[in-house]
Amino acid sequence: MGNALTDRQRKYCHAIVQGQSAASAARTAGYSRASSNNQGSRLGKNADIQAEIARLKSKAVQKSEAGAILSALEVRQRLTSIAEDEENKPQDRIRALELLGKTLGLFADKPALEVNVTLQALQDATYEDLKELEARLVGSST
Repeated sequence: MGNALTDRQRKYCHAIVQGQSAASAARTAGYSRASSNNQGSRLGKNADIQAEIARLKSKAVQKSEAGAILSALEVRQRLTSIAEDEENKPQDRIRALELLGKTLGLFADKPALEVNVTLQALQDATYEDLKELEARLVGSST
C-alpha cells in the first residue's frame, strides 16, 4: 500500500469485509448519512483501500479454513443478543431481527411469475389485449 490508512478508512474496510454496503460501511466508519453514498463510492475506488479489503478477506478465509467460522447456532445467538440489547441503536436491533428472521425462514419470498408469450402473439395482440395482459401481470405481482 502506498499510504497508511486513516482510522476511518480502516473501519470502512472492516465493515465492507463484514458484508455491509459501501454507503453503510461509510456510515459505520463515521461519515455522515448525507455524504455516505458519495464517500462509500469514493473509498471503494481507492487502491490502498481495495488492497486492505483484499488482505482482510484473505485473512478471513484463512481463519475460516482453520475452523474459526461461526456455526449457524452461534450466528443466531449473536443476532438475538444484538436484538435484545436495549443499549444498541434501534436500527441495529431491527436489522438483527430482520437477519434473524431470514436465517429462520420467517419471510416468504414472492413466488416467481412465469409468462409464456410468443413473439407472434405479441405482434398480433391488440392494444386492448396488451392492456388486459398488463393488468393481469400487475395484479399478480402484488
